[in-house]
Amino acid sequence: MAPAGFVALVAVIGACGNPLDSGDDGPSGGPMLGFDTATSSYDETEGEIEVYIRLSEPANDVVTFWFEFGGSATNGDDYHGIGGLGLIPPGFDFASARITLFDDGLAEAAETIDMTISSPVHASLGVRRHTLTIRDNQLPRVTFEQAVSNSSEGSLGTIDLQVLPASPVPITVEYALSGTASDSDYALRAGTITIPAGVTTMPVSFEHIDDTLDEDDENVIITLANPTNAILGLYPENTHNIADDDAASGASFVVANQPAVTEGNSGTQVLTADVHLDRPSGRTVIVDLVAGDPQFYSATIGVDYTIATPTLVFPPGTTSQTVTFAIVGDTVQDGSDLVGITLKGNSAAGIAFPGTHSVRVDNDECYGTGAFKVCPDEAPSTDYTRDTLTFQNTSFNGGICADRQPPGWIESGQPDACFIVANNITIGTGRFEGFRPLVLVAINSITINTLLDAGSHYSGSVGIGGPGFDPPSCGAMPTLNMGAGGAGGSFLTAGGDGGSHGPSAPGGVAASAVASSTVLRGGCPGQQPRLNTSGPGGGALYLIAGSSITIAPNAVINASGASGASGIQGWGGTGGGSGGMIVMWAQSIQATQAHLLANGGGGGEGAEGNTQNAIQGGEVNFASPLTAAAGGSGTAGGDGGAGAVQGIAAVGGSAGNSSNGAGGGGGGLGYILVHPALTGAVVSPTPVAF
Repeated sequence: MAPAGFVALVAVIGACGNPLDSGDDGPSGGPMLGFDTATSSYDETEGEIEVYIRLSEPANDVVTFWFEFGGSATNGDDYHGIGGLGLIPPGFDFASARITLFDDGLAEAAETIDMTISSPVHASLGVRRHTLTIRDNQLPRVTFEQAVSNSSEGSLGTIDLQVLPASPVPITVEYALSGTASDSDYALRAGTITIPAGVTTMPVSFEHIDDTLDEDDENVIITLANPTNAILGLYPENTHNIADDDAASGASFVVANQPAVTEGNSGTQVLTADVHLDRPSGRTVIVDLVAGDPQFYSATIGVDYTIATPTLVFPPGTTSQTVTFAIVGDTVQDGSDLVGITLKGNSAAGIAFPGTHSVRVDNDECYGTGAFKVCPDEAPSTDYTRDTLTFQNTSFNGGICADRQPPGWIESGQPDACFIVANNITIGTGRFEGFRPLVLVAINSITINTLLDAGSHYSGSVGIGGPGFDPPSCGAMPTLNMGAGGAGGSFLTAGGDGGSHGPSAPGGVAASAVASSTVLRGGCPGQQPRLNTSGPGGGALYLIAGSSITIAPNAVINASGASGASGIQGWGGTGGGSGGMIVMWAQSIQATQAHLLANGGGGGEGAEGNTQNAIQGGEVNFASPLTAAAGGSGTAGGDGGAGAVQGIAAVGGSAGNSSNGAGGGGGGLGYILVHPALTGAVVSPTPVAF
């Protein structure tokens, strides 16, 4: 039976690891027997305490051992404990010695109780001695003022130790340092603090080392141990938090953009952009990469480009990383795109300028075909692909081309043209004039609501040419004698000959027709018997849309020639100008009940001698588009011939007589080229598909 003061626990499961390391084996072998720890300390006010004796594992037999007390403390006065024979039953692995400490109310030095075990049976001897120190409750308590304190990086960082009550003799206490901060963050090192006699507050200074690294807040844990002439009080440990005072690093691209690239028809092009931090960070900096604001960047992530590294990770101390992204090639005719990749920061990193990196991706798909192929990437370097242009009740003479003029056509042999480039183009009523052919390039769509007039007109003795009228290829026409009528201009069909004024003044002969054209050009002028009276040929117009062209019902696209001027004072009438050229290319064209016209103008009437009462030729009637423009006809000289219209050739001018001039011939038809074929539209002349 176990002696008084020993308890064999009856709920032990398995072995509990013990530090049995003395090497002082008993004579019996078996599991190792020893104290749980070699030392312990208590205030004398603790009352009843327990000290444990453990086996390295439960034994199969009863383990017995001899237990006895010694030391400077007196059993019976300073404590009560019973020694003698102890035992641990089979299947159990520890027993405990119960000791009662007495508070005698005297101020005195610490005393010790030395406990030893010996002579084990069915066990080997491990830690055989345990020294318990009884600390007098009248000794001063040394403690931190509080368990937690705070300061910021770069400050002094002071923590107060307190001694309560004041000690008549010096006190020493050891301290250890731990926590998340490293010893490079503060100057304090582990050691021993000496508190002079009579001192009740002792500051402990950290002297934080300031740095420029943005880093997480850190802490230092100061743990007191092994005081002399005092015991540890309420707060033997202080956790001191150090707040970082450095700004977060700023992430930015090294450059804001890079040179434009060509998209390609398939595969991908891998591009890179460097990102840097403006200062090293003590933290891991993570920066996300997202698509640029679609208000400014037209390319679509996942369609036009991909980002291979959507998250950049900067380990502590690093300042450079590289973004890898790829341009996706396709055969879609979608014009130039602007790729924008934007940095997105977090608490560990702000975003500095430039926070977005861009690259223009030029589309290498072309519109049209053959000689009429136009590639939008050859359009102006400025990106107009986000514009929507609207023309309403406006007239232009080519000035709008100034800031939108591309370097030229891809195919050689085309004239210098006026390019107007936008994402969408809408025309309510627009009149265009000038010497260069007009090319409207819409990356998406073109819409004609009422009238797109690129025709030429003659009004009040002034001829106003549409864009690209009277090209050099028309050549010069022979000079006529007074009274002869001028020939009409020729293009897809020949103009009418001028009327004759007798053997000495034969009428002008119209040029031969041009069956087709591989050059975007306007119509040819009518022959002028006298200077500055020409009937200009119609203009040249090319509509290109990556998606669609829509012409509203009854809306008109006109490239017809102007009327011929009438003669004066016996001179013959001028020939009417030929129709110009309309080219349209899109994925789809909706033109039901719309009017596309490149008709010839009517020739002017010859003049009566010594009067100015002759009539100029007529021009196309938008309300009756398949009715020929009439020649000038009055009571003066010979009548002018009617201009050509779909199915009707140009008519020659009537002859004059001895005192009256002959009439001018009507202008021939222009040329209309479309893709895809039109359905439901009123077209003159018959369009040619390409």
